[in-house]
Order: sequence, then C-alpha cells, then structure tokens
Amino acid sequence: MRWANVEKAMVSYLRKLNVSVYTETSGVMPARYIRVERVGGSAEWISRDIDIEIRVVAETRSALWDLVSDIETAMHHLPGQEAAPGAYIDDVAVSFGFAWDPPANQNISAAIGTFTLTVRPTE
Repeated sequence: MRWANVEKAMVSYLRKLNVSVYTETSGVMPARYIRVERVGGSAEWISRDIDIEIRVVAETRSALWDLVSDIETAMHHLPGQEAAPGAYIDDVAVSFGFAWDPPANQNISAAIGTFTLTVRPTE
C-alpha cells in the first residue's frame, strides 16, 4: 500500500478555485494565494488522519473571507472524491476553524485554518 502526497493532492484540488496554491512561499508572492502544509496526523493500518493547515492571503479582509468561504465549501465536498491518484479521502473535519492571522505586510489580509483528512490508499 502507498498513500499519496496529501499536500500535493490538496494543491491540485484547491487549484479549482482559480487561485494560486503553494506548499512553500518565499520572496515576492501574489496578492492572493493559498498555502497548504501537512502539519501532523496519526496513522492506522488502513486509514490515516492527516492534519492540513491552509493559509489564505488576499488583498482585503472582505476578499479574504470570501476566499475562506470558497475553501470551506470545497473542503465540505472533498470526501469521496479522488483528490489525486492514489488517495481517497473518506472524511474531512475542521480541527481549527479559520482565524485571522496578522500578516507582516499590513497591505494584505491573512487567515489560517486546519482540517483533519481521513485518508486511505486506493492502490
């Protein structure tokens, strides 16, 4: 059995929102983007719970919360879909709901939320 790279799967899945999605950020970034990071989880034999932190950055606070709403809707619809080859997501739970994350650059707005994905391999 092999589990897919969940960060990569989430990048692919969230790109359907027509916004840049990254697993690493540095240097000059666009004014609006999503960063996905695997931050923990637990393992079982058949399924695994994987914690994914999603950081959202937008030009204004209003645009930020609109994008957060789009992400929350996408995450609600994620279970049962094949986000990436080799991964099947049985469940998505909100571990920490999106909260304001004061950015270093005061010209943008940012928020972070954490989701726990119950994942099993399809191979």
